[in-house]
Amino acid sequence: MVSKDTLTKNIKNRIDEIAGYQINIDNYTTMLLIIPNKLPENLNKYKSTSAEDLVNILSEAEIQMISDFNFYNLISLSLTIEKLEQRKAQFVLEAMQLQLKGANYVA
Repeated sequence: MVSKDTLTKNIKNRIDEIAGYQINIDNYTTMLLIIPNKLPENLNKYKSTSAEDLVNILSEAEIQMISDFNFYNLISLSLTIEKLEQRKAQFVLEAMQLQLKGANYVA
């Protein structure tokens, strides 16, 4: 069994971890409001092509549109992952809080 002091410290650390996830969630949510996420139809075929491979094919502005589109998708995925990880951390926090209430620790 874990000591009360150790459990209390771990609870504080988990609360801080959850808060850290929330900061990322808030930032990613705001970023999704400002990152351009529309791609002109003529650029759709290039959305999976690296910028280096497009230098001699497209204009810098077109490459930037593709980059923005891909970054938007990356941030969208990151937002989902942060929410899932925060949920897991919340479950662990709740389990530790239940242990503390149930006195499942060494005095």
